[in-house]
Amino acid sequence: MKIVAWIAFGLCLALTRSEAEGTRGVIDDPDGYVNVRASNGADAGVVAKVKAGEPFTFEYEPGADWCKVTLKSGQTGW
Repeated sequence: MKIVAWIAFGLCLALTRSEAEGTRGVIDDPDGYVNVRASNGADAGVVAKVKAGEPFTFEYEPGADWCKVTLKSGQTGW
């Protein structure tokens, strides 16, 4: 559970760093991808994966543990 929380935090951290560039996100994960979940919880089902280099947009609220993302395909998740 702790690892999953850090992965979610890592995704938001990567998104926060790119916030100055607009709403474009960047995947910064050693695995080269991050799971996109159906809701903002570690136990929510995986609905997609965002791979390094794949474009997506995000909605981030300061202090939030999860970010809502939208993939180029239109698929959304957390």
